[in-house]
Amino acid sequence: MMGPEQIELLPVGTGGRTTLAPKTLRPIPSTNRTLLTTLFILGSVGMTALWLVTILMILLEAGRSVAGPFANPCPQVTAFTVTLSFGNMSYNDAKIVDAIWNLGIGRGVQALAGWMSYKIFGMAMLRIMQQDQVSIDLYAAISFRTLSILTIPKVVWAAMSRCSWRGRMLFIWLIISSIYVLALPTLLDLMTGYITKQAAMAPSSNGGFVPLQSVDYSSSQFIGPHGWIYGPSGVTCVPESEYQWGFSLGWTIAVLGTLMVWSWGMFGLWFDAQKNGLLWQMGRRSGLYRNILDVANALEDALGPDTCAYNDDELTTAVENMEPVGFEAVANGSTGFIALRHDPVGCSALSSSGVEYKRRA
Repeated sequence: MMGPEQIELLPVGTGGRTTLAPKTLRPIPSTNRTLLTTLFILGSVGMTALWLVTILMILLEAGRSVAGPFANPCPQVTAFTVTLSFGNMSYNDAKIVDAIWNLGIGRGVQALAGWMSYKIFGMAMLRIMQQDQVSIDLYAAISFRTLSILTIPKVVWAAMSRCSWRGRMLFIWLIISSIYVLALPTLLDLMTGYITKQAAMAPSSNGGFVPLQSVDYSSSQFIGPHGWIYGPSGVTCVPESEYQWGFSLGWTIAVLGTLMVWSWGMFGLWFDAQKNGLLWQMGRRSGLYRNILDVANALEDALGPDTCAYNDDELTTAVENMEPVGFEAVANGSTGFIALRHDPVGCSALSSSGVEYKRRA
């Protein structure tokens, strides 16, 4: 992986202040890109394998509960009830286990998916804005509020407006992905639950009931023609005071399946962005401070330097009336600049080596 680069600082005025020196961009080594691609493929393949193995395990477990030599006389096999359960717990213990799952797995998976979305959508926006233009309002929303409910209407409007087919596909996937990631904790919560244990009781000769496991299955009355063991007629299932925690057959298959589709979709988006995104290939990756500087420079170019007294509502109105912007990388000899601009001329300078990038004059 890429290590930290040496940062050169230049003195400014007095008092020991420094500023960053102009920088020359260098392509990311192909070995690093190959390693990242391999890791992403392994992750997506692993998610697919987990989905398939989980389906197989759940179906086998469900099959054992309704058929076979030792069939469960109290099956609860429906699509959206807990069918694979564990433990002998009190109600409070079952609630604690469920809360740990929701907090640890539900929020943990959402945090990981959110981090991936932030990084990959940032890469994809750089890729799109090399050739297309979007509103600065949309770019700021995706950069700083990637998975916010407030961002989704802006992306919907962008998908409906004039843009390239690649940009429209990106925005449609961003809408789907954002809604999915926001819903992930709820979906993962639906996968699990707790149920009361049920004891199978068989009728006894004195008119009462005895636990089914105490019945002597060696008796010929319980041996079928093919040697299969079956319980006596009149078996009833009585709820116990203990609880079990486990997974729902239908929801587990559905959630892991959608998670697999999401992971492959994000891989495709990432692969296209790293393969065709010149800014990313040259090491100019998006991130919090990089995005802040890009947006700030674009706003200053459009609104001027005298903005310190305006409130947020006034600035929002001004930003909404700005022309769309795209990335521009221009070189003049050995120096150049990179900026968000209306009607950019392209990023051809990124293909030139030895260019020192400075602030645009």
